[in-house]
Amino acid sequence: MERHGEEPRIVKCDSSDQELETIRSLVGEFLQSERQSLGVVCKTRAEANDLFQKIRHFSDRIYCVDFESEQFHDGIIVTFAHMAKGLEFDQAIVPFVNESNYRTDLDKSLLYIACTRAMHKLELTYTGEITPFLRF
Repeated sequence: MERHGEEPRIVKCDSSDQELETIRSLVGEFLQSERQSLGVVCKTRAEANDLFQKIRHFSDRIYCVDFESEQFHDGIIVTFAHMAKGLEFDQAIVPFVNESNYRTDLDKSLLYIACTRAMHKLELTYTGEITPFLRF
């Protein structure tokens, strides 16, 4: 895997509310940047739909993409790893990378897919304990 840009950043949050606020802040930073595309890549479709409902009013450039989507938009795409396979974004946020969410071999593959969607900037957020797949 070859990436250009900043080192990935992992952000530990003290609560799910703080993690949501962190994601909103990262989206805000993206909106102030010159980057064209941001992918918020969740593990599951349910997570992506839930997160989209919580942040969709933050900007009119936020879209939820799943298998029923009829068109792809520039801007901010909230989706899930299986759907994101093959897509690339200038920047990606991978939320909820805690040990209870990413623990199996399949989860490890989904996390790999999510993380490799970022071409220039990757940020990961979690509460509790980080997944063992990201411990150094």
